[in-house]
Amino acid sequence: MEYMPDGDLGHYIKVRWSESDAKIVAEQVLHALKFMHDNGVVHRDIKPFNIFPKMDDDCRLTVKVGDFGVANQGNQNESNLFSTFVGTTEYMAPERFGASHTVAVDSWAVGCLLFRMLTGNDIFTCPLAICQYEFTKQPCLEEELGFCHLETRNFIDGLIQPDVKLRAKPRDALGHPWLRELHGNSEEFGRRLATQTLKNHFDSVKSAGFKPRSHIMSNT
Repeated sequence: MEYMPDGDLGHYIKVRWSESDAKIVAEQVLHALKFMHDNGVVHRDIKPFNIFPKMDDDCRLTVKVGDFGVANQGNQNESNLFSTFVGTTEYMAPERFGASHTVAVDSWAVGCLLFRMLTGNDIFTCPLAICQYEFTKQPCLEEELGFCHLETRNFIDGLIQPDVKLRAKPRDALGHPWLRELHGNSEEFGRRLATQTLKNHFDSVKSAGFKPRSHIMSNT
């Protein structure tokens, strides 16, 4: 068990994050998922309240993935199927509503998480909206994220792919240009510099008071 004094990410995404700050979270969460998937573990509940950030005084931001209460373990084959219906609807991939799913559901959830961070809103609010997107690709990410750079939209589109075969795996997403150019910064992985705006937001939220949680963590 590890105590995370800054609480979970849900406390900090009620405002829109910059693309550079969102990259820091995406990189570390994807590294954690790659490690899990390589070892046959699917998290199945990636969402803001299961991501735990730590902001240092010098604006260095690290995050950890926690709450493995609905995680499952199989073999290391990415085609390994799971069938239990668990998780949080807003971050569930379409196949979660069918008979079975694979570790690919975690990639979808990361895409939904990034959409929430960049827009301040969930892209899906009910199963019907997820089914609609599966068949019509509406809402259109190009329109909803029109204020973002093209690479950002392409990155999220690769994660929120209804077709599992086309959905980016964590290891593929980590090689995407959007993350290769992370923050234009040479800081070591896991200790990236966030913007001062985000640091101020963290300070503001913490000064308002909240109760952090302690959870089993996955170091990124």
